[in-house]
Parts: sequence; C-alpha cells; structure tokens
Amino acid sequence: MGEGDADRAFFNALLQERKIDGFQVLAPAGGRQFGVRLRAIRGATGFKHVKTILLVADNDIDPTASFQQVRAEIRAAGGYGVPDAVLQPATAQNHPSVRIMMLPRAGQPGCLETIVLESLLIEVPTLRECLNDYLKCTPAVGWDQSKQAKMRLQCLIAATCKVDPNCSLTHLWSSKKKLRQLLTYAPFDEITEILGAIA
Repeated sequence: MGEGDADRAFFNALLQERKIDGFQVLAPAGGRQFGVRLRAIRGATGFKHVKTILLVADNDIDPTASFQQVRAEIRAAGGYGVPDAVLQPATAQNHPSVRIMMLPRAGQPGCLETIVLESLLIEVPTLRECLNDYLKCTPAVGWDQSKQAKMRLQCLIAATCKVDPNCSLTHLWSSKKKLRQLLTYAPFDEITEILGAIA
C-alpha cells in the first residue's frame, strides 16, 4: 500500500515487468493516512489469509521523521505490529505482519520520483547536464530534494515522451508511452530484490 495513485501504478507495473507474484497492490492511503486504510482492510473478506502488509512511503527531506510518521499511523490503526526498523517485520495476534519500505532507499532523502528520474537519466544521459543547468535558472533551485526530483522528472518526461509530453507519473507506465523499459534498469533492482524476498 503506497501513498498515492502514482505509487499504485508504479508497483503494479514493476511487479508485472519484473514478474513478481504474490502481491496485491491496494488503493493508496491518500498521503500517509495509512491508519485509515489499515482499519478498513481489517474488515475485508480474506483478511485472515493475508500474510504480510507492506506499506510504502517517501522519505522526503527527513527519512527518520517520515518513518516515524508511518509507525504512528500503524499504532493509530490499533491491533497491528509496529516495525522498529525499515523492512523489519512486526507481528501481532490475529493480524498479518507489517513491513515498511521507504523510498528512494532506507535513510536517503527523496521519493519515488527520485528513482524514476535516475532510471530516465540512464535512458537519456545527455540531458543530465542540461536539466541541472535549467534547474539553476528556476525558483526550484531552492526547493528540497523531493520537490526538485518531481520538477526535474516532469521536465524530463515532457522532453522525452513524444506521445504525451504532459504525462503524469501515474500514467507513465502505459505501453503507449514507450517508457516501460525504464522498469528494467538498475535503479529499480533493490526494490525488486526486496519484493522478491517478501513474496
């Protein structure tokens, strides 16, 4: 379960592209409102057969604070185990184990867009310096890393996705956009390994 629609679209596409079975990507939490979603799914049919719930959130500018926010949401839902560390399983009676994955990686400021940007820059490496130069000419130069990654990614999508320069991250993985091969690149290997180990 991720924060938003972009997370859901990304994980559905990655699981399909990397051929990882055993996951169901749920509707997003709407930001970090995981507590509400965790309470809701407890009443869902088949809940007792769920082995693990993986919550995925962005580190943004403060990885420690972001992780603690997710933990607080789990505590607010009640009944679930609360992980003490990223990716560590936490169990509680009559509930699936819970794990937390933080993006782009444990302890690194950033977000999902940070990883997608890394991958897209592998596809078009000649645009890296141009993009950096452009950033310096905009108000975004003073933004935090996550917001800069979002801005840089949107600029790069607009410059490379000829069929839809206005494409959002939520719709980027459609075969019509011709960018799905990004999911096979190295920046997504760590996430793939983690998912494979949990499945």
